[in-house]
Amino acid sequence: MIDEPGDPWICESRISEAATLTVCTGLTRAQVLDAFSAHHESEPMGDIIEEFTTDPWVAVADLGDGVVLAFEDNGWQGAFAPTLRRVSAAGRAASVFWNVNAVQTLSFAESGAVLSSTTDYGWMPIDAGGHSAVAEAISGLDFSDWRTQRERALIAVARFTGRPVRRADVDAVLKADRAHRILPWLDDHYPSSAGTDVRARRGLAGALCGPGMEGLGSLPEDTLRDLAWTLAERVCGETGLLAEDPAAGESIALRVLTSRAELAARASRLSTGTHGTGWAVLHDATNPDAFNAVLRVHSQARFALPGVADVLRRAAGPV
Repeated sequence: MIDEPGDPWICESRISEAATLTVCTGLTRAQVLDAFSAHHESEPMGDIIEEFTTDPWVAVADLGDGVVLAFEDNGWQGAFAPTLRRVSAAGRAASVFWNVNAVQTLSFAESGAVLSSTTDYGWMPIDAGGHSAVAEAISGLDFSDWRTQRERALIAVARFTGRPVRRADVDAVLKADRAHRILPWLDDHYPSSAGTDVRARRGLAGALCGPGMEGLGSLPEDTLRDLAWTLAERVCGETGLLAEDPAAGESIALRVLTSRAELAARASRLSTGTHGTGWAVLHDATNPDAFNAVLRVHSQARFALPGVADVLRRAAGPV
């Protein structure tokens, strides 16, 4: 069992306000970069930071014995499920994220699956999800003291991965001053909280889409799918995306996010990206849960598409 930390060093370090530390086993540095969807070519870390954008980047360090540390200053990709799945593909990965708003997340993944991810673990119980390795990692650790929460989270990471992260490891990454830009992964799709319960769906549709929209919750899957893609196509037309990028039209015609469209959708999230709303609705329209696809597309379309309420009201029919 790995011992308790000494002095709480994170609050005294350059990364005290916001960072993510991810420990990965079973992958090389290059493979970890691929898992983060990061460029293999590095740039001076200081130069990227001075750009003052929210574009993600990562620095990686080989800690030996098949363990790699991924470091993000004011970044969070290592706490993001699509990244965690990929960095744990050949072993285990665990990450600690925190930001200036006192949001903290402790995550564990193994063999390409996220086992547990708990936000605000200082006052929220960590759900091990029935996984003994996670339960053992957090056993006996008291996260209630804000002064040592992050260091104790790193103890859990060390227990899970077999390698502690020390202040010297972070200092070495900062001293190396090399970082890799990231093309972020797209968000995962999730079903709606209403599941297949029609009554719950009707209530959710009315709450999220407005009065008179309850009928959306009663529509069959194929009708909902048509509606999601109809709204997405109209948004892409209204915002000019269809006229500018053929990949958007290809995705609409095929009702899938093609590989070209996926790359464009991911790039649209960067500070240099364009047509963020259009690419977002195309991604949302592909949600396997057609009801949630409509809800998600609507959440974007209501800001970009005049008359979106009329389109939904016609589809919903009488209340």
